[in-house]
Amino acid sequence: MRLLIRIAILLLLALIAYNYFLGTEDEQADSQQVVESARQLGQSLVDMVVSERERFSEGKYDEMRDRIGTSIGFLRERGEEFNISGEELSALDGEKNELDSMIRQLDDMTETGEESQQLEENIRTRIDRLIERMEQFIEE
Repeated sequence: MRLLIRIAILLLLALIAYNYFLGTEDEQADSQQVVESARQLGQSLVDMVVSERERFSEGKYDEMRDRIGTSIGFLRERGEEFNISGEELSALDGEKNELDSMIRQLDDMTETGEESQQLEENIRTRIDRLIERMEQFIEE
């Protein structure tokens, strides 16, 4: 079935190309219109992907940051129950603040178009470590 669809698409493209270059004036005009429509569709798709990527990167870590803040607040409220010292809670807050700083730096890099893949990997690693530490407090 896939092969049939591929062959049909290739035949359609070949017909459009033939008409575009070797067809009558009407066929050439129709083919030019099809090519222009395809070009506009392609540009629209590229614009949409870029827009979605920007929107995704803008709010990518917001929910995670909120969850971490809520979790630290929960641990702060029940610190005695989980035997968590104020010093340990302060360390978690410090890590969260460093993470917030890294995320702001990532946002700045994204706005200027700088390469940010390494920083994103560092952020993910820091988030994972912070979550692991909070889980350890709860399990103990």
